Amino acid sequence: GLGVNPAAALTPIEGANNARERCLSLAEARAYWQRIAALQDEAGAMLRFHFLTGGQRAEQLSRTLLADFDAESATLRLLDPKGRRDKPRRHVVPLIPEAVEALRAMGEPRLGAHVFTADHGATGCDSAGLRYRVHAVCQAMIEAGEAAEPFTFGDLRRTIAT
Repeated sequence: GLGVNPAAALTPIEGANNARERCLSLAEARAYWQRIAALQDEAGAMLRFHFLTGGQRAEQLSRTLLADFDAESATLRLLDPKGRRDKPRRHVVPLIPEAVEALRAMGEPRLGAHVFTADHGATGCDSAGLRYRVHAVCQAMIEAGEAAEPFTFGDLRRTIAT
């Protein structure tokens, strides 16, 4: 086995550990919303649902099933297994009517029990799938002059959270 950490002597690359700080401007956020509102497929519904639920973490959303959606109270239960918990922490997200509409649009026609999905519920969409779709919208916005610079899924989440 190794007696010492072979990476301990390496010099870190300057700036490699700097946290991103980019947030979309109001005009960029508005343009993003207009673009995702115009997408009439399940991927567009998924992006709208993400936006309307306050930019929840994709990994948490990807685990949600129809049983986690309470139509009567218009809420979605997320389970957060992070940390050293014996049981995942329960987090209930209230849904505005537009979010409920997007939730339903993601699953029409319904092929499986997953809520946050781009394939009618067959599978949950994880952060890689969401990142891919956000990137496509970002590229279109840059080409149209609607975004000052590229943005990431994390930048979008940070924007919504603030």
